[in-house]
Amino acid sequence: MPQRFNNEQKSPQRRFLLILRAALFFAAGITVILWDKVLPGYGYKKTLFGVLLMIYAIVRLVLLLKKEKVDEE
Repeated sequence: MPQRFNNEQKSPQRRFLLILRAALFFAAGITVILWDKVLPGYGYKKTLFGVLLMIYAIVRLVLLLKKEKVDEE
């Protein structure tokens, strides 16, 4: 069942979990890029995957902060 968007503000606990999830995706991207035992032998594909994980985390965080700014107005 899809989530429906509403105008209610997210609880502090839910907001914290969203930020934590973005931080974990960012950390996973750094881990994939820097740790040689993760995906050995993939070369540039491993780096690309790590960068994509970090970009995804940044986009999620920016969208969250943008939505919070709109909610405050």
